[in-house]
Amino acid sequence: MHYKLNYNLFYILLSALIISSYFLGFYLNEDAAAGGQIDLFDDWSSIHFFKNSEFLSALTDLRYKSSRMPLYLIINKFNPFTSNIEEFRISYIFFATSIPILFFIFLKKNFKSTDLVTLIFLSSLLMLSPYFRTMSFWADTEVIAIFFLLLTLITLTYLLELSYENNKKKYYFFSILVALLSFLSFYSDQRYVFLSIFIYFTLVFKNDFKFFFIYSLIFTIFALPALYLFYIWGGLVPVFSQSRVTLSLHGINIFLSSIGLYLLPIFIVLVLEKKTKNLFVNLKLFDLAVFLAISIILFFTLPNYPKFEGAGVIFKFLSLVAVKFNANWNLILFIYYVGNLFFLLLILTFFKKNFKNYIFLIIYSVIFIMVSSTYQQYVDPLFFLLIFCYFNFTDEIKILNVKYIMSYFLLYLFMLSGAIFYRSVCSTHFLEAACAIK
Repeated sequence: MHYKLNYNLFYILLSALIISSYFLGFYLNEDAAAGGQIDLFDDWSSIHFFKNSEFLSALTDLRYKSSRMPLYLIINKFNPFTSNIEEFRISYIFFATSIPILFFIFLKKNFKSTDLVTLIFLSSLLMLSPYFRTMSFWADTEVIAIFFLLLTLITLTYLLELSYENNKKKYYFFSILVALLSFLSFYSDQRYVFLSIFIYFTLVFKNDFKFFFIYSLIFTIFALPALYLFYIWGGLVPVFSQSRVTLSLHGINIFLSSIGLYLLPIFIVLVLEKKTKNLFVNLKLFDLAVFLAISIILFFTLPNYPKFEGAGVIFKFLSLVAVKFNANWNLILFIYYVGNLFFLLLILTFFKKNFKNYIFLIIYSVIFIMVSSTYQQYVDPLFFLLIFCYFNFTDEIKILNVKYIMSYFLLYLFMLSGAIFYRSVCSTHFLEAACAIK
């Protein structure tokens, strides 16, 4: 009992320090992921443009400076706290702080046997993510998408506890609510379309033909505004960002390295628990064939030169090493390629082979290939949240235990301290251009 008390006290102290650092970072105008302040000025001009313009014409105007769906601008069109930018930021950080609270609510509902102190600590880890902090401090669009994603998953948890046969009215109500929330996430950011697709197929395959027909009709209705937007834009993004949509084959390498970073804590814990051998032994012939096919694709789509914008943390770091220390570029690419093969192997061994996992991985792979510049923020903190709220792992991985939680605490502590240190010294010691890029 004494050990348990001290253990909980340790979690409480760490949680208090994390939360304090979060609000201190806001007070100090921290921009650890970089680009947050610059992006806010673009969003700020778009907010006021939407406020003072006719809605339909604003959607196709070049002053709509965004690559994302317009829900963020629609909501802030009615936001009473937009008279000045600081007032807006203060209102937004209170909204953004609801994300860790929603994360806690999801964890509490789905992991009932875990004590509350552990869940509070885990949910507070979001506030260590340099990307979550930057998007919260500087009012980024994606906070709204994550907000609705968590509301969707919380509501889905409640829905899956209901019986379709015993209470159809209640089941239909929560099914429609889940669909609506998932579409609100999508209308905040196109990348979150995976959530609506997952919701739709999960529920229609679970129930009868009548449900399939009605639910398909509801999804079609919810999708109509998106189809209209894509029609008037002439593409999947607003007119301002059309030039960013291009075939970028090296994006598949960047995607793997971007998400692979968040699989390392799981791998380290499995090594400590001596469970890696069982995982790799269980690889099937199909897994090896997929590994071989993707490894060939990765080899022929490696980036051609160092890149400091839209490349993810790992490739950006390797690019910095190559440029500042005059390292052989072929050696750098070899290290990058081997690292991505390792991350691919982790994906094939860690994740169950099911639709839920595949739909995210496939859609995000396509997105990274379709966009000229992709950022680590595209997967952080989203991927971290999905690890605990969405993905299905193999039976050897019991994701909600002390070792995994502490490993993610150390990862985010390292990422945040590294990001802050990098931003503070890079203008003197490294490439000046690298300092201003997310």
